[in-house]
Amino acid sequence: MTTTATKVGWWAAAACAVVLTGCWQSYREYAGAPDAPVDAAVDARGDVDVLDADNGAADDTDVIHDGGGGAEADVGAGDADVCDGSWLDPTTGYLWGNPDSERWLTWDEAISYCNGLTLCELPAGSWVLPTIGELRSLIRGCPDTMTGGACGVGDACVDDSCWSTACEGCPYLGGPGAGGCYWGASIEGWCFWYWSSSSQTGDAPYAWTVGFGWGSAYDQAKFLSVHAACIRRGP
Repeated sequence: MTTTATKVGWWAAAACAVVLTGCWQSYREYAGAPDAPVDAAVDARGDVDVLDADNGAADDTDVIHDGGGGAEADVGAGDADVCDGSWLDPTTGYLWGNPDSERWLTWDEAISYCNGLTLCELPAGSWVLPTIGELRSLIRGCPDTMTGGACGVGDACVDDSCWSTACEGCPYLGGPGAGGCYWGASIEGWCFWYWSSSSQTGDAPYAWTVGFGWGSAYDQAKFLSVHAACIRRGP
């Protein structure tokens, strides 16, 4: 169980780590789209077409593009841009803003920021702040906090009692992402804490976050400023 002292101590340690190690940001390499795809399948969101040139798994012969006329991008090693500044996670089908908010936000500000986002030529209200379960789906390389891992904090359990040492994550900056972040190589952003929309049950001033420098899940006071990664769930 995380106590107030633990929360404050963890935040102080995290802040010191950032000062000592600097700000880590990963960069995506963009690849050109191949020519003449053959088959088309419309994504469940209704606005993203997946064009499969060889009727097989996602590879360098496949293209994803925005059905509304947005930019195309090569699927490559299992991920792609739907439009400039976005990333489609092939594991979950979630569409993410990529890079992140690129600025520090309180919890309330993060919710407003995502709700007002107009990425991919979509109107405001199309994007939201992810739940803790959705945010954990971005974790890579830290088994206990990846989706389905031993950490009990998730969409079905947001009480303080759901937290255990399994949620502490993994060694700092030991992940597969650029700079050691615990996310995929295609994700851009600060390797630090990110808000979820999930408040801690019974502790309204706190909300759950993921720290991608550790692959960890902790609750943080909503007045603190961290980053936000916005998600689009449906049409």
